[in-house]
Amino acid sequence: MRENVEKIKEALSTLVADARYLKERMNELSEWNSLKKARENLSNVVDFVGRIVVFAELATSQVKDEISGLQSKDKRDAVVEYLDGLIVLPWFLEPFDGPIIRGLVDYAVDKLNERLGHDWGLDRIEELAIHGRDILDIAGPLPWEGRGTK
Repeated sequence: MRENVEKIKEALSTLVADARYLKERMNELSEWNSLKKARENLSNVVDFVGRIVVFAELATSQVKDEISGLQSKDKRDAVVEYLDGLIVLPWFLEPFDGPIIRGLVDYAVDKLNERLGHDWGLDRIEELAIHGRDILDIAGPLPWEGRGTK
């Protein structure tokens, strides 16, 4: 439902604006002004997407009273649209970034579910975010981070 997607994106934007750790990562991402730099930093891109996915879950919990008929697809679409708005590519590459972003979001969600189950511990996520810590600390190192597991 389009209205749900917009409410989630709005809440997500607010959370990200307050997240020091994530903003630092976004600044790094904006410096990747070429496909070559993005490809060299693919693990950082997937890591960033994972953080946005976790923030989207927190954002959704904050606006759940304003949303009716929420579906997982609404959250996914909100994250994909939010990320697509952050990534500026030449016009001839734009048709390809949506499916790639969607695939990265699906991968991040699968890995987070694999590691944390379907309850990601939103209270702990919020606590980490408030204190400027990395929200992915809830899971320990994730598979795409290449540091093994706890």
